[in-house]
Amino acid sequence: MVKRFFRQAKVIVALPLSLILLILLFSVLFAWGEMANLQPTNTLGDAMLNAFGGCVWSEEIDVHEIISWMMVYIPSGLAACVVLSQNVSSLQTMTGYRYRHPLRWYTAIMGRVLLTALLTAAVQVICVLLFAVCAGHTGWTVWVEDLDGFTVQTMVQPCLSPVLFMLYAALIVLTAAVVFLITHKMTWYYGAFLLPSLLGAFTCSNIDKTSLYNPIHFGMARRLSIEGSAGVMPEIAIGGMVICLLLVYLVGLVFCCLTSPFDRINE
Repeated sequence: MVKRFFRQAKVIVALPLSLILLILLFSVLFAWGEMANLQPTNTLGDAMLNAFGGCVWSEEIDVHEIISWMMVYIPSGLAACVVLSQNVSSLQTMTGYRYRHPLRWYTAIMGRVLLTALLTAAVQVICVLLFAVCAGHTGWTVWVEDLDGFTVQTMVQPCLSPVLFMLYAALIVLTAAVVFLITHKMTWYYGAFLLPSLLGAFTCSNIDKTSLYNPIHFGMARRLSIEGSAGVMPEIAIGGMVICLLLVYLVGLVFCCLTSPFDRINE
């Protein structure tokens, strides 16, 4: 039974061993670097928020934060890119005839892409969590400043940080995959993958409805509203991410149903 499970998992996420080792190396180095920025008094919540929280609301955002926020998703995008190219490029006709219908074909391909992105993001979260535990950090509460200037404790942001991180990884990977299906150019895949994170980090000032309800910000736990402070409400962030995922998925589904993703002349 165990061997059967691993065989099925290998079919779903068929990544080369070299890429798997590269993702593990990136995750370990990323976690190691995050631990170097923590103080002995920091909690596990601080580790999660610092690693996967995104950018805070401020008048100016440092270039380092923008680059860091974009690079943290590189493993998910790279892994999903490999899975997508394996199933869509030279194997597109073969997989198309196997599923016999664009709906089943599209669902299977996007399922593999999303699973790959989520597993890769989960590995990054686990590495940071393990490094933090080994370093002696405990607890999930973090100290934040509310809108009135008072320092309060909260568990909302650190608990939702890995969840929003994985949802946002799924969203930008799915968006890039749909763009690739439409354009058949990997250049557009990487453009669609990197652009949302870049825009989300840059659009940081003017805390109004335009910024608060920007879907790009929903994946940043540092922009959640807690204890009456300005920011995106947690339920709006999670619900917005799920809605955006469904909309992007439906766009790709409609495109595949209206066009011919593979040759069906002989069916």
